[in-house]
Parts: sequence; structure tokens; C-alpha cells
Amino acid sequence: MKTLSIDLETYSELDISKVGVYKYAENCEVMLCAYAYDDEPVKIVDMAMGEKLPFFLVNALMDKHVVKTAYNAAFEINVLTKYLGQQLDASQWQCTMVKGLSLGLPAGLDKLGKVLKMESDKQKLAEGKKLIKYFSMPSVKKKRKEQEFSKRQCRKMD
Repeated sequence: MKTLSIDLETYSELDISKVGVYKYAENCEVMLCAYAYDDEPVKIVDMAMGEKLPFFLVNALMDKHVVKTAYNAAFEINVLTKYLGQQLDASQWQCTMVKGLSLGLPAGLDKLGKVLKMESDKQKLAEGKKLIKYFSMPSVKKKRKEQEFSKRQCRKMD
């Protein structure tokens, strides 16, 4: 049986920690989809640049003979369900975070990498976390800059 690993990067005006995964999934945009079968190299679909999920990948997401895995799988299941417009079968998914928690490991990828003493290039990078936060989460500063820009544009039109 094939195993398909999935990792999504998304953007939403909503803060997932305040609204929860279901409401967030209903209101987010999928920016990147990284996936790999078994031990094959990771491939990335840049949906923010207009790329679409390949047909074979959509089929694999629906195929009961393909085991799907993700770290915090509930997130990927709900976001992809909304994106595809079809309910994904959660019983076909394995959550690697839950597996780790059942072994007494920490939930956060950054902490997990340290506990497992992974090489630094394999751990979650602080810089990557900052970039994800910048591109995937709204900020008060960005909103203010956008509002100021909009006001200036409106004044130019007067």
C-alpha cells in the first residue's frame, strides 16, 4: 500500500488559534502543497502562483488504497475537503503528531526536532517559521500599511 505524505501552507485573515481548524479551513487560501509518495523526493505545488493540484494527486487523496499522512492531519483533511469540495475520509489518514504524542513526544515540530536530536538542517527553522508567519498570517502593521496606501490612492483620485 502506498503512503502519501502531505503538508500545506495556507493564508487566512483569521487566526487559527482563535477560531479553530474548521472555521479557518472554510476561510483560508492554500498557497503551497508539498507531497511525497513513500520515500520519493518531495514535490511542491505552488498554488499561490496559479498551479493546480495534479489529477493523480487528487485521485490519490480519494483512493482508499493510499494511506495519507500529515503532521496534525486534521488541518490537512479539513483544508483539502474545503478546497476539493468533497469530504475526505479521515479513516484513510494517519496523524504523525498523534503518533508522536502517544509516545510522549512534544507536539510542536520545533520542539520535536530538538528532542529527537535531529541534525539542524532537518529541524524546523526559526527563519522558516518567521516567513510562514509573515506570508500566512495577517498582521496589524501590514493592514495599516494597506489602509494607508488605499487612502493615498483615493486622495490621488480626488
